[in-house]
Amino acid sequence: MNIACVLLAAGLGTRAGGDKLSRLWHGAPLIAAAAELAAAGPFGKRVAVVREHDAVVRTAVKNAGLFETVNPAPGEGITSSLKLGLAAVTEGETPDGVLFLVADQPQLKPETIAAMCAAFETAPGCILRPQSPEGKTGNPVLFPKDFFGELAELTGDMGGKQVVHRHPECVRFVPCGAEELADLDTALDFGRADGV
Repeated sequence: MNIACVLLAAGLGTRAGGDKLSRLWHGAPLIAAAAELAAAGPFGKRVAVVREHDAVVRTAVKNAGLFETVNPAPGEGITSSLKLGLAAVTEGETPDGVLFLVADQPQLKPETIAAMCAAFETAPGCILRPQSPEGKTGNPVLFPKDFFGELAELTGDMGGKQVVHRHPECVRFVPCGAEELADLDTALDFGRADGV
């Protein structure tokens, strides 16, 4: 089974005061944790969608051995990055599925990524999402190729959630820890994480 990974790392981080992926988490830029997850996963292609002038992010992506594609209009939101990443990983050979990984969940574990990919092997037509013991769901999301056309036609700034909501009968869940779904989205989130 050929699974690709798209790391969405072109966000403006406005709620966190800007450039949040450059801020430190455990002594390294926040982006480093996500780039390392993408690099370590069982993926055929690995692509990060970045901003052109974001040197810290682009360096972390390069150091992790990921290919990059530049989003020329990151202000248009996550859907624009999703579509660029999808186009990059489907150029040439089309993978069986694509896992979309966001860059601000530093507690996400490689074991959860591996479990999602393993679950896809047994349910290749399903959309896979992590789920905490309390029932909370979130990113990353693994989409099978049957949904690539729908993803490519998305508009607005909800990203792949639109496709997930349209096809609840196709969604399957993989257990994860509640902390893995926590993202650092605001300045307050970073304040809580300082010194960790």
